[in-house]
Parts: sequence; C-alpha cells; structure tokens
Amino acid sequence: MAHKFIKCKSKHNGLVYDDWRLVIDTLPVLNEWHFTVKMGVDKKIMEDAICAAFPDHKPRFDATKQILLVEELTGRSALQISADWSSRGFMSKFKLISQGIPVIINDVGGFMLLTDDIEITDTFMCPNLVKPKFTVDDINVSKFRGGAHWYAQLSWLDVEINGRGKWSSYDAAYQAALKFLDTF
Repeated sequence: MAHKFIKCKSKHNGLVYDDWRLVIDTLPVLNEWHFTVKMGVDKKIMEDAICAAFPDHKPRFDATKQILLVEELTGRSALQISADWSSRGFMSKFKLISQGIPVIINDVGGFMLLTDDIEITDTFMCPNLVKPKFTVDDINVSKFRGGAHWYAQLSWLDVEINGRGKWSSYDAAYQAALKFLDTF
C-alpha cells in the first residue's frame, strides 16, 4: 500500500509551517501508523526527557532501570504515561477519521486537520509510513537505450519538478535531483 505525503504551508497556533506530512484518511492506516511509527517516537521522547533530567546517565541503559526512573520522576508508571499519550492522540485522530476528516501528521506525531487553508506545494506516494531521508548518494541519473531524455531518481523515487520528469542532459537531470533533494 502506498501512503500519501504532502509538502504543505500552513499557519497553526500562530506558527508558520513549511514541511512534509503524512496524510492519514483511513482507520487501517491510522492503526498501522500508531502501532509502528508513533510508539517508537514516544519511546524516543521519553528517553530524551530522562537524558535531559539526568545528564550524567548513559542513554542506553537497562530498560528496567529506565522504567523505574520514569516512575520515580512522575509518580506514575511508564505504562500509564505511555498509554495516556497514546490514547489521547489516537482517539482524537480516530474520531476525526471516522467522520471522514483526514489528518496530516508531522515527524513527531503532531497532527492538524487537512483544511482548505493549508497550501499543498508538493505530493508523493511512499510505500513506507515514514518519509524517507535521501542523500546525494541516493541520486541516480539514467536514460533509455537510444533515448533522448535523461531521468533522475532518489533511490526508488522518480524526481519530478513542476510536473517535469525528464531532462535533455545528464547534468540537467542531476541538477534537478539536487534541487529536489534540497526541498525534500
């Protein structure tokens, strides 16, 4: 299944955003995202909070000690905290999507409604629920045998800029891939 990502410009709570976001518009995709991507993000947030509170500790220590430390800091079990974070966010998204209202998710799980005041500047479909992080090493430029045009890819993703996906020279295709990479 391919997942839709949009690059969007929006204003939310007085802040201006210009970033890539995952569009979630079905309950199966919400469920898959929540129990794969979101749980990992919450774990990282919890680890970062512990590192900030206790700068002398080693970030990758025994999981049991980490859970005990969270419980000591908050007076609540790590399981309760994680369940609270997860259920509040999940249920908000669940209710909206159940009503046919798509949500867009940022890299750390924050979400907004996909409304008319959000300017979509680009889209792409991805087999993964997490936007890939491409580098210059992922650029591939090629052309068909006997063909006149050059095509650029970032790993598996075809480079397209303003609806254009082919160029007259290797260098032009490579430069297009660099430009695309810079905005990706």
